[in-house]
Amino acid sequence: MSKKCPIYNSTNACNENPDCLFRRQGGCAIILGLEIDIENEKRLKDLQDQLSILDHNVRLIAQAMNQR
Repeated sequence: MSKKCPIYNSTNACNENPDCLFRRQGGCAIILGLEIDIENEKRLKDLQDQLSILDHNVRLIAQAMNQR
């Protein structure tokens, strides 16, 4: 009987647990896939916020140059 891989709720589960059967059995993949999606959403939101700030700053610079 083969050991089952425990469910790791981490995007680096395989790096932290190289003896885990993660790559051969999909038991962890469902939770891990969800966790990756959540992390990507957070990163995307951060990037969108940064782009909004940059857009605002570029508009302010352009406006200041037009007023000269």
